[in-house]
Amino acid sequence: MCDYITHKTYYDNGITFKEYLYDIKKSGENSEGNSKKKYKEYFANGKLKREVNFVDGVRHGYTYTYYYDTGNVSSKTLYENGSIIYHCDLRTIVKQ
Repeated sequence: MCDYITHKTYYDNGITFKEYLYDIKKSGENSEGNSKKKYKEYFANGKLKREVNFVDGVRHGYTYTYYYDTGNVSSKTLYENGSIIYHCDLRTIVKQ
C-alpha cells in the first residue's frame, strides 16, 4: 500500500502548476484528512518556483524555498514548529 498521495494542477499548456504530496497515514490539514508533506509550485516554463516542506502538517526546518525562473535559489526560510526562525536570501540574513 502506498503511504502518500499526490495532487497536481496544470497550466493550460500541460505543464505542472502546483503539486501537493500528502501522507495518507496521518490525520491533518486538508479536507480529506491527510497530512500535508510537501507543496511545489512551478513557473509556466516548468522550472520550480517554490517548495514548502512539512513535518506532521507543520512547517519545520528549512521548509520554504523560493526560486528564480532560471532555477537558482532566491530565498530560504527556516521554521521551527510553524514559526519563522529566520529568512535568508542572496543578499542578507534577517533574524526574527
